[in-house]
Amino acid sequence: EAGVDDVDQWLEEFNEAYAEAADAFERLRGMMDDESAIGEWESMVRDVLAATELPVATVPDGEAALPDDPIYDSSRSYAENKMRIDRYRAAE
Repeated sequence: EAGVDDVDQWLEEFNEAYAEAADAFERLRGMMDDESAIGEWESMVRDVLAATELPVATVPDGEAALPDDPIYDSSRSYAENKMRIDRYRAAE
């Protein structure tokens, strides 16, 4: 019973706080519509991104074989790869 009373008390306090902040939330929503400065900026960014031709990354074809024992191997754990990289750096 005490737990339910605590939840009821918390809910009442939350609703009171939300009611006090409702006007501020409404003003913020108004600031973010398409006609606002923020909305205009978002629209401008979308237009610039749509008009930008982004480069496409490609991997060149190669003839070289992969090393038998690479320094980094995704099948190893993080700790194993870290030890290998540290040994490689120390050997340089």
